[in-house]
Amino acid sequence: MGRVAIQLLILTITFFCLAGAQTFTWTRVATDLPQSIKVFEGTATGPVFAWYAEIDYADTMLMAQALVSSAPGGTETVSSFARRSNAYVAINGGFFGAGQSYSLVVTDGSLAAKQISAVSRNAGSYPLMRANFGVMNNRTMQTAWICHFGSSVADIYRYSAPLPHTPTTIASPPLQQNGIQWSSVRNAIGGGPNLVSNGQVNVTYNEEVMFDSGVGRDNDDPRTAIGYNASSKIILFVVDGRRNGIGLSLPHMANVMIQLGCVQAINLDGGGSSTFYAAGTTRNTPSDGSERSVASAFIIAPVSKNNVPDPTYDRSIDTDDPMYIESGTGWFNSANPGYFGSQPARLVATGNGEARATFRVSVPKKASYDLFAWWVASSNRAMNTPFIVYTQGRVDTVRMDETVNGGKWNKIGTYTFGAAGIDSVAVTNQAQGNTSPAYIVVDGLRLVSYDRSLLTGILKKQAQIPGSFQLRDNYPNPFNPTTNIEFRMSNVGFVTLKIYDVLGREVATLVNDVREVGVYAIRWDASSLPSGVYFYRLCAGDASTSSARGLVETKKMVLAK
Repeated sequence: MGRVAIQLLILTITFFCLAGAQTFTWTRVATDLPQSIKVFEGTATGPVFAWYAEIDYADTMLMAQALVSSAPGGTETVSSFARRSNAYVAINGGFFGAGQSYSLVVTDGSLAAKQISAVSRNAGSYPLMRANFGVMNNRTMQTAWICHFGSSVADIYRYSAPLPHTPTTIASPPLQQNGIQWSSVRNAIGGGPNLVSNGQVNVTYNEEVMFDSGVGRDNDDPRTAIGYNASSKIILFVVDGRRNGIGLSLPHMANVMIQLGCVQAINLDGGGSSTFYAAGTTRNTPSDGSERSVASAFIIAPVSKNNVPDPTYDRSIDTDDPMYIESGTGWFNSANPGYFGSQPARLVATGNGEARATFRVSVPKKASYDLFAWWVASSNRAMNTPFIVYTQGRVDTVRMDETVNGGKWNKIGTYTFGAAGIDSVAVTNQAQGNTSPAYIVVDGLRLVSYDRSLLTGILKKQAQIPGSFQLRDNYPNPFNPTTNIEFRMSNVGFVTLKIYDVLGREVATLVNDVREVGVYAIRWDASSLPSGVYFYRLCAGDASTSSARGLVETKKMVLAK
């Protein structure tokens, strides 16, 4: 690219921010990065100096990761995080102390740091629920107030609102059964407080117990934030202060994030920790005078042999899913914690194979898939539980020891599953244990593929349209009696959106026609139905026919009256 063309890429954009009366002038910098990453440097009266990156995560050659430090002492600079990960862009993560993160970090589906459960304020102990940013298995984004009830990713639960704390009132701890398991999160970084919800300023400063923490609400300071816009582009933002410029207050920063297009955004650690790295260099001036070592960071890096790519397909099946079937007698729910999803693990006594659980496998196309199983381990479990994989006319039996490795995904193997819907995975009670009685346990099943051909028509990058074919999580969830279901169309196509109960019976058809490219929000009223778990399924296909065969995605929601 010639010098003139490069200069044309250095765009100067001016718009009015709601942060007081400031006008930010943004200049594009670091134009040697991939076109799916745009980095801007901004100034406003005050003076205020800020930087942000807009990442088009439809580019499947990019991977977003939340990381904890691997350095001695548990901290390192953002530049160090970035260089050892070959990152294009990086910012600091959440709060930390004594060489460890106090905020949640999930890295590639594994727990890297647990959110602390409580903080002491005003001579009282406040149970903690704070804002988190997550990139999900299907490459969509979420922000959520979360609480951590155990020591694994399965114990992370999200809520639609934070606890109603005030500086003088301590709210009751959250109940696990009132939350939704955040089981599909792949990378997450915690912080607080929340800044933006549904495109509106929503600074939950008192609710997240930020008072008396050293994090001021209304004072201008260095800050770091992360969010996403309506096109599912990730926004990373840092503003300087104290040493270089005056910084921003939390409400002012929330307004800036909205002006940058964010529909959801949260605050991360600020002050001397605030660091913005892009294209091989630290762009801002940290208020300590040099980069502070931090416990966590959020990076955007290329997919390469040195890191794990995001899956192109990731589907989990719980025991209350219509794709799960039991036969035989004696099945009952486990009383043990650590199960996958909202349904407790299922147990049956060991025997001669007369009790059987079957997961039906339906995948978008024939490809190679990694197969995982989740169980709740205990000393009275079978040590050789058979997982029988029926795929493409072949049968493979793998025996797993369910007395160990509970509360996580355990790999069964790698198999070629087809799209005909005739494959399955069965678990029988033809097993033995060291106790009498002994039990097999059946909980969740998961299929993951990295086959890039699965991206066709699903995660295809098209800058002129609003994202890809995509079914979003309904909101609110749980709900009573109405909820909103959003989906996005990247091509004109015939679409069906239907609701099913736990027995697989269709209870409502919300869409059954051709839809143009765009974003659609459907409001469903379930006032005539009983409380319980329901499933909503989107099928999108070719507009030239009345068939919705093509993309098929199913999600779960809870009606709680």
